[in-house]
Amino acid sequence: MEDYIQNIQLRVDELPDHDLLNACLTSLKKEEGIQNVLFDKQTITVYFNPYRISEEEIISELNTAGIKTSLSEKRIKGFRGWLKNMAAQNKKSFGGHKLDCCDLNQKKHVE
Repeated sequence: MEDYIQNIQLRVDELPDHDLLNACLTSLKKEEGIQNVLFDKQTITVYFNPYRISEEEIISELNTAGIKTSLSEKRIKGFRGWLKNMAAQNKKSFGGHKLDCCDLNQKKHVE
C-alpha cells in the first residue's frame, strides 16, 4: 500500500518553554504514522499517515504534553473561501431565490 501523507497546521496558542517544546516534538516524531514535524514561529506542521494516526490523536498528544493548539487560520480561511465559491456557483446556477422543488419543470397556471 502506498503511503498517503496529509499535513495539519496547528497554531500554538501559548508558547511553552523551549525544552518542553523540543521534547514534545521529538516524542511526536516517534509516534507511528508521523512522518515529520516542523515548528516555525507559532505554527506546528505535522505530516502524517491518516490510516495510522488521526488529527484528533495528534492534537490530543500535544495537549497532553502541555502545548495548547488550535487549527491554523489558513485552513479556516481556505474552508471559508470554498464555501463562498460554492455559494457563488449556486447563485449563478439557481439565481438569487430559494430553490423550490414544486416549481421545477411546471408551467404556471393562469386563469
